[in-house]
Amino acid sequence: MLQQLRAAPVVGRIWGRDVFPLRMARYDGHELAALAQSGEVVWVGAGGVDPRRARIRFLFRGEGSNFLEVAPKDLSVYSDDAQRVYAFLQNEGALFQSELQQGAGLAESALEAALLELVMAGLVTNDSLAVLQRMVQQAGPRSQPQAQRSSLEDELAAAWVQAGAAGRRAQAEPE
Repeated sequence: MLQQLRAAPVVGRIWGRDVFPLRMARYDGHELAALAQSGEVVWVGAGGVDPRRARIRFLFRGEGSNFLEVAPKDLSVYSDDAQRVYAFLQNEGALFQSELQQGAGLAESALEAALLELVMAGLVTNDSLAVLQRMVQQAGPRSQPQAQRSSLEDELAAAWVQAGAAGRRAQAEPE
């Protein structure tokens, strides 16, 4: 089944909630995790401010480079840790997390955050389903700055509130 849907960009939480269970008689997430841990299956993400809504593609070993984004010339849009990890991976190739942690000189949490940033930018693949599960379950949307309203918008909003209050009073009064 994974062969048929490989590289299909699907919102992360939908894979485990809908896609796999509805297409397999006996879906067991542990089997997919074992495939990922063995390196047979990897995943790559794509965009979005809210990681819970990011599109995830599952790929087989050796296919990742076909689906990765081209890195921007200026990597300064990424955190310093992500830049360090990306440079290390470019020099060394695919690594186990412990090797990458030691080589990049980052704490485990900093490495995980950097990898998540890179995988969501589509620049690297990841073989940890635990990272994916934490991402879709725990990450919240980044707050968006409240756009300023014009005076006309303020007046319309106030009129809307007043009209609603007047309508509720009219309904409450007996005829």
